[in-house]
Amino acid sequence: MSEGLPDPSPADGGDILRDPAVRRLRHRLSALLDELLTHDGWGRLELDMRILTRRQKEFIVRCGREWRFVVDFRNTAADAAGSCHESRCPLRERDRT
Repeated sequence: MSEGLPDPSPADGGDILRDPAVRRLRHRLSALLDELLTHDGWGRLELDMRILTRRQKEFIVRCGREWRFVVDFRNTAADAAGSCHESRCPLRERDRT
């Protein structure tokens, strides 16, 4: 893993943090932050995240250039409670009536 980033543990969502796409995202963010910290001018770092269909998240990183990362994820808390993306979700049933 990148220097300075702790090794993820399963207790704090470590499974998703071990994904290769997430590691690339973390490495890019770390490298850009290091670059901004050592730069003697001004800089701007932006991170946008949105949830896509099929259990994916899209991250857009902007810092002079733009990078796009798509990461598979599993929301275990929502899965245990019954995700609202399922047809049996009470919110969807209520909206239909």
